[in-house]
Amino acid sequence: GDVEYHASAAFEGPLARPVLGAYARADNAPVVISADPAQIVIGIDLFAATAQALTEQAYTYLGAGAATYRFDFHVEGSLSSARASTFASAALYAGSKRSVEGGGLIDFGYSDRSGVSLLYDPQPFSDDFSVSLTVDPGASFVLVSQLSAGVQMTYNTTDVLADALHTMRLTAITGGDPALLVSAVPEPAAALLWALGLIALVGLRRR
Repeated sequence: GDVEYHASAAFEGPLARPVLGAYARADNAPVVISADPAQIVIGIDLFAATAQALTEQAYTYLGAGAATYRFDFHVEGSLSSARASTFASAALYAGSKRSVEGGGLIDFGYSDRSGVSLLYDPQPFSDDFSVSLTVDPGASFVLVSQLSAGVQMTYNTTDVLADALHTMRLTAITGGDPALLVSAVPEPAAALLWALGLIALVGLRRR
């Protein structure tokens, strides 16, 4: 058996809409219980894998009066079993960087999914969620978008797949005035990047 994992993050369009993808898979080495008359095929390995993508984008509102914006997200993918899951989220922070200072977290939205079958039976899923805020002229805010896919394999389980690759998108920015200035968010220190776990793999194998 083995694991495979991928994550991707990019921006598209003049307002830097995030596009994220995450994929995790674990293949179990099949064996047959010879003493079982049914000759059921089971796995003999123990694996766990997680892939995570993250983007941060800062905006400054340049309009003449207060405005309310709504950010609509869509995520879709496929989950093969109850041991496969995805988590997608978006958060809005006041100020020019993600911080508890200057107002901190304004709004948070998410999609949390896991499979239902105990056997390998990939099933599609689709979710929508949104975050919103009201800003004054000259105010800045940060949009943080995250997507993760995870699989956990134990003994006596089939292959596990969590596929949400290239499928989380900011589909619309609505309301208010289009007068938004896009700017980069200062990169955190290397230690913080490690703590965030932008792309993480945990593999545990027992023979």
